[in-house]
Amino acid sequence: MMRFFFYSVALVAAVYSHAAESPDRLAVYVGPSFVPDSGISNLFSNRLARVDFLFYRTGDAPVENLAKNVFTVDLPKECDLSVALMTGWKTSGGKFRNLPAEPVTRDGREFMRYTVPLPQHQPMMKAEAVEGGNFGGICYNIAKLFLRFQEGAPPSFTAYWKISGPTANLEGSFPVRLLDFPSAAIPQPRRIPVIDTFATFTPLYADTDQIRDIASQLRALGVTHVPILNRMALLKKGEPDLWSELGFQFLATEFEPMDFGLERNTLPTEEDYVVGLDGQRAKGSHPDKFHGRIYCPLSLSTPGRAGFEKIKERALEKFAAGADWVDFDLEPPIFNECFCGECLREFQSFSRLPADKLSRMKSLDIILTYPETWYRFRSTQTTRLYKNLREAIREKFPKARISANSLLVDLEKEFGEIGRGGCDFAEDPRMTDAEVALHTVDALTGSVHDAIIMDVMQEQTTKPLIGTAGSSYCVAYNHANIVGRRIQAEQRNRPLGYNRRGDFQRLGMVHSVASGARGVRVSILEEEETIDAEVALKTADGVSTLAKLEDVYLDGKRCDDEVEVIDLTPGKDPYAEDSSLIAGGVWKHFYDLYGPVQYRAHRLNRETVVSLFNWNPHQDKQWLVRFKKAPEGAIGVSDKLIGVQFSLGTKPWSQEELEKGILITVPSVGFTILSFGTPVEGNPVKLIAGNVREEYLSQAFGRSPANQNAWRTNEKVNFRKMALDKIQRGSQYLLPGTIPERFLVK
Repeated sequence: MMRFFFYSVALVAAVYSHAAESPDRLAVYVGPSFVPDSGISNLFSNRLARVDFLFYRTGDAPVENLAKNVFTVDLPKECDLSVALMTGWKTSGGKFRNLPAEPVTRDGREFMRYTVPLPQHQPMMKAEAVEGGNFGGICYNIAKLFLRFQEGAPPSFTAYWKISGPTANLEGSFPVRLLDFPSAAIPQPRRIPVIDTFATFTPLYADTDQIRDIASQLRALGVTHVPILNRMALLKKGEPDLWSELGFQFLATEFEPMDFGLERNTLPTEEDYVVGLDGQRAKGSHPDKFHGRIYCPLSLSTPGRAGFEKIKERALEKFAAGADWVDFDLEPPIFNECFCGECLREFQSFSRLPADKLSRMKSLDIILTYPETWYRFRSTQTTRLYKNLREAIREKFPKARISANSLLVDLEKEFGEIGRGGCDFAEDPRMTDAEVALHTVDALTGSVHDAIIMDVMQEQTTKPLIGTAGSSYCVAYNHANIVGRRIQAEQRNRPLGYNRRGDFQRLGMVHSVASGARGVRVSILEEEETIDAEVALKTADGVSTLAKLEDVYLDGKRCDDEVEVIDLTPGKDPYAEDSSLIAGGVWKHFYDLYGPVQYRAHRLNRETVVSLFNWNPHQDKQWLVRFKKAPEGAIGVSDKLIGVQFSLGTKPWSQEELEKGILITVPSVGFTILSFGTPVEGNPVKLIAGNVREEYLSQAFGRSPANQNAWRTNEKVNFRKMALDKIQRGSQYLLPGTIPERFLVK
């Protein structure tokens, strides 16, 4: 018998169903329900909603044409369905309306059974696990169902689907919960951009009215910037410029080297191609070699040469279309390239090492003998690229801004004299800082690490930082990544751990800005993906929270060292038992590394604001917050977000009482924002009983405050080991014998 994946109401992950009639192996996933372990699709009851059906094969043999079969979807009668099909990755399969429908009874209710055209046969991708939690890229044959719910639609229900015919026979179901889109306007920050980098919704995926509806949702939820591709696609087809009409601004992300990989045989000169550690040029090489790159860094950074002119041309196109700024996500490898004669001569000049000595050394010997110098050298090449790009672009667009997408890793270590933390790519933000207008921080874990990196980078750079909140580890929540992880979780019999995605995104937004970010990237709409209504509402709440706090976070002076926090949470931490693939894996790893107690303190005028962040998905925290030396005079203490004032009764919050502290509850995957300042008349009051206060103060007696910087060490990074690790990662693409075997053993 053949086995098929399908989703069910009661199942944590995709499970197998037997269908003896089908000669092919077919996997079907339904989104957005494949993200949370609950399998629930959260949709808006009063706005356009989308459900996607993803079709994959599970065996090595091809799956015969799905279009030969009949595909039906059963939905409550209060649900109207129109459908757009995409038959392959970034290729349109046409749009279908007025679908055949007939009434049926399901779960004692009236449903409508829609017959939906199936995607025409494509070379269907195989559904398989994604090891390491990184990139999947398995994405083909997708049916996109656009839904509108009428008044009276049930707040929750189970939807059913079935495929039957000569090449496939299987069926499944998935639970749906309807949530209301906000009826009132959401407060939005004036100075903090909220960017959905992957929100691409163009005529390829929908009609104009559908694009307008989705775009208006994103704008109402607080998103300010989307990719310029949205505007360019509409203008190219002569459609209304609705993204601009809705008030969006635009950015463009340039993945330059990867996008130009098709030119492995077409560059003007041999010297434009990168040279690897094995002496081989990229010309004519396998697409996987050189991490998808083909250009020598000097070709990229030198005006007039092929690489520079191409990247400049693409950037100018985006600015001409109305991009607010262009972000360069280059990720150039450090230690695996480039070893052409020009680069080696430039390295000699940069390092001031004897030319005759370097000329006698192999490329491998150079980077293993001078790894830190090579690290610096490679980043200077990227820095020169940004300098020349900025100057060239501003000749035509004087106010144009460019940013570099980069990040630091190993934050606990000192990277020689460079600073704390190092970059995986040849774009160290401390070196590119002078030539960019801002940094987009490539912090994609979705964990506390993404806020910690803000702290570290804002200490060592001068340009504004755009943080990233709520990413899946690692990168996105679209089907290209999630399906592989869902399969991996099922194979390991472990939950995936994304059930609180919205809470993690909201927490990451606020914690990142409190830690120095001047804008934040979020994930509401992943490319043309579905919107999870719960995630959208939690993101909107994060936006409104930042609207209340932006003056404090942007204008206030950090004063963390004036505050102490003591953890008084009773009982065992249940997080220790979390076995989920992500929440209990990489997210817990960073939670343990950086510590459970996270806070930021800011002073603006006569107010001190203490922001408390709890990254634990299983437990509310009880933290005692106190001043080392409190302000003199009567001070009011309140919850800044809801305005409730904490009172000791007849006693004021004196300097002595503030130095004793106040016990505060910080919700799981949430935050509490305390304000210490002038008491506000008329706000509701929460009385702290004397016996309660005595109890928690006695518990705090003798306990040490949390050191939220305890993870910082004086350990120096081993540049030679770092170089070997990076070389080993790409060694499968090197000629045999390039790297001695002893270097490839960890």
